[in-house]
Amino acid sequence: MLKLAGFSFSAWTLGGGSTRFGARVSNHMSKTHMGSSVDVFLKEEGIFEETRAQAIKEVVAWQLREAMKQKNISKSKMATLLKTRHTQVDRLLDP
Repeated sequence: MLKLAGFSFSAWTLGGGSTRFGARVSNHMSKTHMGSSVDVFLKEEGIFEETRAQAIKEVVAWQLREAMKQKNISKSKMATLLKTRHTQVDRLLDP
């Protein structure tokens, strides 16, 4: 569980031990979808880790934006809560 300025962001583990952020992914493949998984393809291309890291950053930024909307917190107020500048909040929200 990631905590940031009083907001909590969670991850969960699905079968196979991989951690997923954002949306649940079904482990069930129908017979019409045969072949390698996207993870295998990305590993073969040598870009799995960087792609995964970018996806996690985007999901955390989305979760933070949604929490800010829900609690009616502006970027300036978030900067104050994080004890940083407005520009840093912009970088956090736009990975």
